[in-house]
Amino acid sequence: MSFSTLALSSVVLAQSGTSVYEGDWPEYHGDHLAQRYSPLDQINADNVADLEIAWRFSTNGFGPSTDFNNPSTPIEIGGVLYANVGSTRNVVALDASSGQILWLWRPQEGARFDEAPRK
Repeated sequence: MSFSTLALSSVVLAQSGTSVYEGDWPEYHGDHLAQRYSPLDQINADNVADLEIAWRFSTNGFGPSTDFNNPSTPIEIGGVLYANVGSTRNVVALDASSGQILWLWRPQEGARFDEAPRK
C-alpha cells in the first residue's frame, strides 16, 4: 500500500487551519458531520487533468502483511498528514508537502502482540 499526494505542477498548495474551511482535513470524512466536503477551490474541472503525483510513501516496511485489506484514512492538520500504517498499528506523521517522515510511533506490545492473530 502507498499514499500518493496529488498537486498541481504550477501551484503550491499550502493550507493551514483547524477545519476543512481553513484547509485541513482534521477528522475521518473531513469534519464531525462526515460531509466529505472541502470548500477549497484550487483543484477544479478546468485543471484536474493537470494533476501530477507530488510524492509517494510506501508502507511496505511497517510490519508483516495481513490476509485482509486494512486501509487507513489519513487526517491532515496544519500541513502534517497523520496515518495508521502497517498491521502493528504504527502511527506516522508526514510533512504534507514533501512526504518526509516527521515522526513515527510504534507500540511495544510484547507478549500481547506475539499472541495476536492480526500480525
